Amino acid sequence: MHIRQSVCQEITISDYFFHKRNENPVDIDAVRETLRVTYRDVFHMIYKKRQSYLRRGFKYKNPYRARWFKVSGFVCGEYRQNITVREQVFVCLTSGNHADVIFPYYVSKAYNVNSEMNSSTKCITGRFIFSYYTDKLVALAEEPSQAFIRPDFNVELYYLEKRKHHQPGEN
Repeated sequence: MHIRQSVCQEITISDYFFHKRNENPVDIDAVRETLRVTYRDVFHMIYKKRQSYLRRGFKYKNPYRARWFKVSGFVCGEYRQNITVREQVFVCLTSGNHADVIFPYYVSKAYNVNSEMNSSTKCITGRFIFSYYTDKLVALAEEPSQAFIRPDFNVELYYLEKRKHHQPGEN
């Protein structure tokens, strides 16, 4: 199994998707044909055509790609709306009550989301999850990729704070 498939599975089995959004994890191999026929743009983001003349067809790749997103929140004590940020993301999928209805999400590269970044405490890996259809930030998944959701938790504010002090891919 590809590492991004594992990350997607860990994220999409969380309570956030199951209970709050009423969505289920997707077996990428089981929905491959549905993606190819019905969700062509998503299919081509995840699968790449094989270059070998010996093996035809498509291979799972799901590469990181740069994408722009809008987030809102308080930055330095001032509320800012629709701040545009560029993230390196890959695609994760969930399904609704009917397996043929697919919901794609963008997942960021890993960040250290430990709130005590200057301390000697351990790194806590987290990824930000964006809506595919609205380009809005929807959740934060922390290791072991469980969604971090509290009624008073503002994921967009948290994201902006992390971006202010830490760029994706840094230690």
